[in-house]
Amino acid sequence: MTPEQTDVLMLEVTGDLDPNALLSLTRLVAARLGRFEQLKVLSPAPAAVAAVCAGGEDCVAKWAEHFDVDVVALTQVGKVGGTTGFSLQLLDPKGGSLARGNAQVSGLDDLNERVSRVVDDVGRALTTSEPGDAPASSSEPSGPVPAATSVPTLREPLLIGGGVGVGVGVLTALLGVLPALAASGAENDLKVLRTRYIEAGRDDQLLTEAAAAQDAAESARGQWNDAGIYAFWGGVVVAVAGGGAFAAALLAQDLP
Repeated sequence: MTPEQTDVLMLEVTGDLDPNALLSLTRLVAARLGRFEQLKVLSPAPAAVAAVCAGGEDCVAKWAEHFDVDVVALTQVGKVGGTTGFSLQLLDPKGGSLARGNAQVSGLDDLNERVSRVVDDVGRALTTSEPGDAPASSSEPSGPVPAATSVPTLREPLLIGGGVGVGVGVLTALLGVLPALAASGAENDLKVLRTRYIEAGRDDQLLTEAAAAQDAAESARGQWNDAGIYAFWGGVVVAVAGGGAFAAALLAQDLP
């Protein structure tokens, strides 16, 4: 048998946080209160609430009568220095306190968790029961409110892309420098042949080999000047960029 439900008017959280944070907290409080089977949470639009009364505890009776509820939930959040405070009051139609709770946190990352605990404690004090696993239906579903906004991570793509970039860059630089190494080797061979040619007393066979080595050296130098230089420096740039991406992935936890 379903117990008789108590109608709760959930007002928008007020305070000096940004509007998105206030809306998120409003939805969180409504969802947590809705997990108590004995509570039926009403979350009207702020404009509808303001049309009844401008705000403050003096308006509790007007809100309770207009929306035909048994309980009015007043919530506030504020920052003092590096501390963020949250308070929740459940009031009867005459403004009397039925249950209340508060929390203070040093960082906004912990705010949602602490608020959830406060709301559960206040709900227990009002209903003398435990909250259910899922929020009960409300006149204005607020949807799930995550403790923190989920964002895609770039760490894995950076790791993969950085590793590929380093590999491709190093390979390209090596391919680019091959003509320079070939030219250097051919020139060394040419010097040796010249020395042997002088020592042998004008050996025609050595002269032919020297001419071939000269052609090989000139061809290798041409390849280095035409494409090798660009391939080498392009590979260096790609390798450095890949290394930077790889390092960023290792240093960062979750990047947007």
